[in-house]
Amino acid sequence: MALTHRHTPLDIREKFAFNADTLPRFHTLLAELSGVQECVILNTCNRVEIYVCGDVSKEKILDLFCHFHGAEASYLQQYVHWENNASAMQHLFQVAAGLDSQIPGETEILGQVKAAYQHALDNRRLGSTLNRAFQKSFQNAKWIRTNTAIGRGQISPGNIAAELAIRIFGDLNKTRILMIGTGEIGRQTLKAFKNRGASTATIASRTLGKARLLAAEFGGNALDFEQVGGVLRYFDIILCATSSPQAILTVKMVKDAMKPRCDEPLFLIDQAVPRDIEDDVRKITNVYLYNLDDLSIIANENLKSRRAELDTCLAISNEKANNTWQSLSENSAST
Repeated sequence: MALTHRHTPLDIREKFAFNADTLPRFHTLLAELSGVQECVILNTCNRVEIYVCGDVSKEKILDLFCHFHGAEASYLQQYVHWENNASAMQHLFQVAAGLDSQIPGETEILGQVKAAYQHALDNRRLGSTLNRAFQKSFQNAKWIRTNTAIGRGQISPGNIAAELAIRIFGDLNKTRILMIGTGEIGRQTLKAFKNRGASTATIASRTLGKARLLAAEFGGNALDFEQVGGVLRYFDIILCATSSPQAILTVKMVKDAMKPRCDEPLFLIDQAVPRDIEDDVRKITNVYLYNLDDLSIIANENLKSRRAELDTCLAISNEKANNTWQSLSENSAST
């Protein structure tokens, strides 16, 4: 079962995204569902996917998922995508290799798939089928990255955000950057800014210790999350990538921050799902707001020239997935 950027709008995806507290609880319920033998849950900014091995119907999985989120199954039916058997294997291989991403070729997804696999492994949710499937998907992703050009160029969300910032400000060395959140996506984005000349950054987090560690890594300063609202006016670029269930930057907060800035632009990047920044912020004069969907549109415009490479990667990935599925099927038939 999958809710992804391909079939589900951002405002729907963010309603059904898991966080650090809800994911383990749902994973336990899923593993206890009658007929489920193995299960892995992949939860990222662009997708919630449930991989299951066993004798259980789609309806039971969807009902459990919707009940957990307080929604009716009929509400999600138009957005949910299903794959079975060999096609499910192909999908997994494509996801791990970054071929199904909003920005095809991005590399962050492999780490997220590995983390989902490790969580399932640590909690004994894996058997021989999904264990082999995921291990083979990792091998395929490595092969695609090493032997093709799909990942070359400025295609990651962080790189695109940094290039947009250069268009607005020119020299990033003089910009004042605030990053809210200490997750890996935000870290990679900040790294992209540093690689393009940004000299320092302030890191804000609800866990001040994490903010200090990341600030030390990038030669910046740490800020308590509660202080963010009072200092927004001092920053030119604000990167948001938290796991907050609701917006942390409101229209009012940004309007108040813009008053003393006069005509100085404010560049906002929202890489969170659910979104960290209220969407109407983009209506404020001299405020430039980009979320994940915005960044993917820009990236896919740049990808047109590499479409042939993507098609080649898909063909290779699908062939490897089919071979894995055939091997698993033959082993299952012989036991």
